[in-house]
Order: sequence, then structure tokens, then C-alpha cells
Amino acid sequence: MLPRAQEARIRDALANHPPGTIQAHAAGDFASTFSTLVQQRAVALLLDVELFLTDQRTTIVAVAARHKQPAVYGLRELVDGAS
Repeated sequence: MLPRAQEARIRDALANHPPGTIQAHAAGDFASTFSTLVQQRAVALLLDVELFLTDQRTTIVAVAARHKQPAVYGLRELVDGAS
């Protein structure tokens, strides 16, 4: 759970930045996907519950943390089960 101040910042940022869609179809796509997020000044990463993303959760959590990109996951287990 995020602190209320951080939730408010994300909510405000989302109100001023319409969501976009970025897709990754292979594990090798994550570097370019996160680079695109940084270039677009994305305020958060929203992950759908999908088999490929679930299988790659450890990598996604690590790359999101490395880029200091806030992320919202469809299932708690996606984060809890990651290293």
C-alpha cells in the first residue's frame, strides 16, 4: 500500500497525463519498453494480469525498481512472489 501523499501525487499526475499503451512480447523487450516509458515521462506503470507478464514478474519488478518507476500490478502475488 502506498502512502497517501504518494497516492495523491500519482492520482494528480494521471489526471494530467492520459494513459498510453506499451507492449512487450518477449523478455528482451523490457529494456526498450522502460526506455520508452522514461522518454514519455510516464508517471506509473500499470500491469495487466496476463500469462506472459506473470511469468516475467521477477524481471519486471527488478527493471521497474531500477528505473524508479512506480508500478501497479493486477495481483498482489505478482510482487509478493518476485525476488
